[in-house]
Amino acid sequence: MKFNTLLKINKQCIILVLLCIGINGYGQINFEEGYFINNGGEKINCLIKNVDWKNNPTQFDYKVDKNSEVQNTDIHSVKEFSIVNQSKYQRFQVKIDRSSENLNNLSTNRNPEFNDEVLFLKVLIEGKANLYSYDDHQIKRFFYAVNDYINAEQLIFKSYEKAQNKVATNNGFRQQLSTNLVCKELPDNIKNINYRKPELIRFFENYNRCNNSEYINYNKKRKNKNVFNVNIRPGMNISKLSVDNIITPSRDIDFDNEFSFRLGIELEYILPFNKGKWTFFVEPTYQNYKSTTQLESQNAEVDYKSIELPFGVRHYLFINNASSIFINGAYVFDFNLTSEIDYTQTLSDLDIESNGNFILGLGYNYKRKYSLETRYGFNRELLDRNITSGSKYNNLSIIFGFTIL
Repeated sequence: MKFNTLLKINKQCIILVLLCIGINGYGQINFEEGYFINNGGEKINCLIKNVDWKNNPTQFDYKVDKNSEVQNTDIHSVKEFSIVNQSKYQRFQVKIDRSSENLNNLSTNRNPEFNDEVLFLKVLIEGKANLYSYDDHQIKRFFYAVNDYINAEQLIFKSYEKAQNKVATNNGFRQQLSTNLVCKELPDNIKNINYRKPELIRFFENYNRCNNSEYINYNKKRKNKNVFNVNIRPGMNISKLSVDNIITPSRDIDFDNEFSFRLGIELEYILPFNKGKWTFFVEPTYQNYKSTTQLESQNAEVDYKSIELPFGVRHYLFINNASSIFINGAYVFDFNLTSEIDYTQTLSDLDIESNGNFILGLGYNYKRKYSLETRYGFNRELLDRNITSGSKYNNLSIIFGFTIL
């Protein structure tokens, strides 16, 4: 099968999967055992669609049992909902500061600028003292409550702009903790605590233990043990190179499609939301391309070897508990290994100095252990520093993956 035909099929498959992802959205995410409490205080056991929200939700889908129809409810009707052993959200009317932490859009006001809002806060620690979090597309805020869980108060942290474009921070949360969460045996390290989830969780755990209070760490319950995957990725490349010389057309070259071996080692980081459907990956890969062609008066030979370093994002579309389809895209940094294009009857060969390029891949994964991917590499310039010649190098890869860690 010709390279162009393979490329056309590959692109069509990728477009088809993108359409499926757009149509199905989170269609493969399961309904899991949980409950919600309505405004009347009634606890309703049900199955909740577990989207594993990155940002705090305002609504959710549920089913009374596995055979019933899907229903939707929202923050106006629900005081609390939980997915068993995974997450819990409670509704509060709170004062929240939505000041930007973007250095280009900082407020000049040191004090928080509160809005009154009704929000679902995510429970992180539940005990004598509760810790909550709120994530939006733009901000991350933490709240707390002690003894009386009717009200939750924001832990204050704010970056602001001082005179002469200097940036300062209001770390008022430290004073809140030292004033309102007092225990004699609590380690005296509040002044060193940063406004970060792991450190605040650790503080609230210590406070509850200091007060002999039983507590639940919901963040620990849902923590994914497999944060990283290490994958061995051997495969085959079908590559093609063409060279255009703007001064001497006789030096134009159209090398043939060539098969070659590639070997990569991939580190994949599973993002902690949406049930592991999104990952980042980096994949150092050795590849080579070698070809010879006949010109009018001479032969030309290319010997191109490099270490590729793709940085990309991958999205999984689950078919069932064992199988998934994935699509990924990345930008590839290319590190050339003493490569050149050699004209047999001229003195001036072409040294290869390569640029990076984009790649797009489509694959199948079985049990998060084995994978098979077809990947297309868009045009890469191999003669970046040559002022008289330009090139187009692209390839189609078939990659087998095996997870070792």
